[in-house]
Amino acid sequence: MSKTVVIGLDGFHEGLLTYTPTIQQLYESGYASPLRSTVPPITAPAWATFQTGLEANSHRLLDFVSYDDQFNASMLDGRALDRQTVYEWLDSNGISCYLQNLPFALPPRVEGDIMPSWLDGDSNDPFPPDLCERYDVERPSYPSFQPSESKLAQLERIEEVFRHNAAIFQSVLDANDHEFYFHLVSATDWLQHKSLKHLEYEPNSKKASSAREILGAVDSFVETVNNSLGNDDDLILLSDHGFRIYHQQFSVNDWLREQGYLVTSADGKHFESRTERNQTIINAGSLLRRVSHLPGVFLVAKRINDALRSTADIAFTSEAKIDVESSDAYCVSKDTPAIEVTAADDEAIIEEISAKVSDIDGLRAQVLPARADVNPIVLLHSDTVRFVRGPTGAVWRDTTMAFHDSEGILVGKGPSFVGTPNSASLSDIAPTLCLLFGLPVPDSMDGRPLIEWVGCEGEYETVNEVFETKFRVDREDDNEAVKHRLEDLGYL
Repeated sequence: MSKTVVIGLDGFHEGLLTYTPTIQQLYESGYASPLRSTVPPITAPAWATFQTGLEANSHRLLDFVSYDDQFNASMLDGRALDRQTVYEWLDSNGISCYLQNLPFALPPRVEGDIMPSWLDGDSNDPFPPDLCERYDVERPSYPSFQPSESKLAQLERIEEVFRHNAAIFQSVLDANDHEFYFHLVSATDWLQHKSLKHLEYEPNSKKASSAREILGAVDSFVETVNNSLGNDDDLILLSDHGFRIYHQQFSVNDWLREQGYLVTSADGKHFESRTERNQTIINAGSLLRRVSHLPGVFLVAKRINDALRSTADIAFTSEAKIDVESSDAYCVSKDTPAIEVTAADDEAIIEEISAKVSDIDGLRAQVLPARADVNPIVLLHSDTVRFVRGPTGAVWRDTTMAFHDSEGILVGKGPSFVGTPNSASLSDIAPTLCLLFGLPVPDSMDGRPLIEWVGCEGEYETVNEVFETKFRVDREDDNEAVKHRLEDLGYL
């Protein structure tokens, strides 16, 4: 039985190839290219696009969390991805699937085997429940960090859980029970949040050395997977987005306030800033916002805040409270630069905001129209500016910050690959997987099959399939544990 194995290397980009000789050799084989991410190039919408073949403006899953009227966050899971996935299409055509660490894959919607992802709480079981016992493996492990823990210790934890999870995947792969395998390596994203600046600017530091060790472990894993495949098997490496160092920061809510669309007040609402129950939140207000712009003050304040969080259950915030009733628009997500327009004359406001953003050098805007019970949204994106939610006290700030960008990588290895992908986008992967398995491509997908990559000649078959997702089991939510993990990694 031949198989297709997809390894997701979260946040991987060409700049990391120098640390990963096996991946570099595969990338330079001729069956590889850059891979364009979603708009915005954020983990949650990107992996939703990979699964559905839809761009983010179609599936509208823009974040890991949703926010209620009080700006409190609650986790999203697969029930928020209400579109057909490629593995459902494979499963419905008799193709056995194994999924490990794929966001939004639980609750299960296929008969295949699914290991929980890093977005699933530790109380969520694999599907089916005897999956670990059947392969004589432990369940996957994902890191949680203490606020007072050093970055070096966090990097060591990332490497530890990566090796644990890679061994699980290899054991299942060696059993050869499935035709489609997917495993997401999150470590490549996490290590860059923690240490990409050290890799680029302080290569002799201990943090850079630890990051290189993790990348070396990932490279060895890819080599082992590649060597274990047969002559009829295909291997795909891909990343959901890239990474880069930004030197300018743009605070979305500060800009909206400057332009008159957002109003702050002492009686307004503030964003949930810490997920621990019973923690005291102290709003230091305008004083902290002013001094945080001084050189070195921000890092010192962050260290003090982290220490208080871990020892006294106290956290400081400097974000001004938003007067929702008086505001026409605001950004709620910390991770996705999405301006939600709530004004009654939302069409005029949307047009104004989009035009003003487009007049700012390096910034672009994309409008997502209103849907049932969802306000219209203006998505911001840029290749040079790092967006933050704010309000921070200033629209612009000079900074040195590692974060996502729009260009990842795509690699093919195996008998199915014959050429170089042409202008490949993440939304093209799902329809291309359909071709690899000899299936018609659902015409609901936004992406196109990469026929120049997989050697499909002439027209390919499409199908107008009406497909209803059916979740096979219910599950208990474990929001607190997952929100802690997201906050530890900088997403909340």
